[in-house]
Amino acid sequence: MRTIERDIVGAFIFSGDGYFLAGKSKPGGVYADLWLIPGGGIEPGESTHQAMLREVQEETGLVIPEEATITALEDTALGESEKVVDGERVLVKMVFNDFVVEIPRPAAELAIAAGDDFAHVQWVPVGELTDMPMGGVMRQRLNSLGYL
Repeated sequence: MRTIERDIVGAFIFSGDGYFLAGKSKPGGVYADLWLIPGGGIEPGESTHQAMLREVQEETGLVIPEEATITALEDTALGESEKVVDGERVLVKMVFNDFVVEIPRPAAELAIAAGDDFAHVQWVPVGELTDMPMGGVMRQRLNSLGYL
């Protein structure tokens, strides 16, 4: 099986009223049938911050507002998953450059719509995160952030 290595950005997005933004990938995507954070590959010439803003908007429709607090996590995380690329099953090895985005508005005021790699997106109460099926890196990050 062919291996692809990717530098990835991701965003752990929280609303002011205690919700977390999560999505499910389309069939054939990385981490199929698991809840994920919005994110994806860094384009040539992009900073990690620029890539994160773009990926969030492409996958969730959310334009992160100016009043949001955005914090880059100091450490990177590693993950891997299989994915279908042009009909070929490949192993994707990823280095995650993650951000925490805290938006002081209630989730109901933050319009979202699935796009790009996501088939579904939703605001999830933080208290329900422990019951969600999610990728190991996402679970590790949420645990280290104190949400699990």
